[in-house]
Amino acid sequence: MSVISLVAIIATTAVFASPVSAVDHPRLLLSADDIPQLQARAGRDPWRRIKAVVEHSTSLVYRRDGNYYERLTSMRTIMRQSALACILYPESRQVYVDHIVEQMRNWDDINRLRRLQPDRDWVSMITGGDAFFLSVIALDVIHDDLSREQLTEIEARLRTWYEYERDQARGSWYLAKYGAMGLWALYIDDQPLFEQYASAYDQQLRQHFTDDGVALVGGNYASARLAGGELAKTYFMDILTRVGWHDYYTDPLLADFYDWFYAGMVT
Repeated sequence: MSVISLVAIIATTAVFASPVSAVDHPRLLLSADDIPQLQARAGRDPWRRIKAVVEHSTSLVYRRDGNYYERLTSMRTIMRQSALACILYPESRQVYVDHIVEQMRNWDDINRLRRLQPDRDWVSMITGGDAFFLSVIALDVIHDDLSREQLTEIEARLRTWYEYERDQARGSWYLAKYGAMGLWALYIDDQPLFEQYASAYDQQLRQHFTDDGVALVGGNYASARLAGGELAKTYFMDILTRVGWHDYYTDPLLADFYDWFYAGMVT
C-alpha cells in the first residue's frame, strides 16, 4: 500500500465531465466539485484502506541519503500520497500542504543530479518523469492554498526540470516525455504547447498496437507502459479525457487493447 497513487484512485473513480475553466484549481485530474464525492467514497472499502495509508504521508521525506533512483522514487511517493491526503483529510489540509511545499524544495537537488546523468537516461525520463508528473498534480491540488511567492518558487523548480528534459534529454521514451510535458503545458495554460504534446502522445500511443488492439511490444512491455506502473505514460490518457481533448474511455482501439491485455494476453 505504500505506492497508493492520487492518480490511480481518482482516475478510476471520479466522474469525468465537461472541461473546467483554465483559471480554476484544481483542474488537471479533478475539480473542486469532485472533492465531496471522493471524500464520501473514502468512507467505505476499498477506498477507506487507501485513506488510512495516506493519513501518515507526512512521515515520508525525500531520500537525500539514497541514490538517484531512490531520490526520485521518494519524491514520486511523497507527492502521490500527500496530495491525496489534502483531499481526504480537509481538517488537516494545511499540514499536508506545508509538507508538500517543504518537500518540493528538494527539486533543487533533483535538478542538480540530473545534470550529472547522461542525456540518454532511462531513470531521469521514466522515474523522474513520474516524479514530475505527480508533483505537477500535487501543485494543482494545493495551488489556491499557496502564496504567490510559494507558487513562483515551486514553479521555477519544476520548470527547470521541464526545460532540461525538453532541450537535453535523448532516448526513445517519448510516451513518458510527452505525458509529463503535456501535463506541464496544461498546468501553465499554454494551449498550443499542450496541443503539440497531446497530439505527439496520442501518435506514440497508437503505434503500440495492431489494428485490433494487440500490443506490438508484447505483454511485459504493455504491462510496464500501460498498466499503471509508469504513471506519465498511463495516466496522461485520463488527463486528456478529463479536459475533453479525447475520450480514451470510449476509444475502440484502447478498448480492444485492454480487453486483450486483461483477458486474452495469457491463455
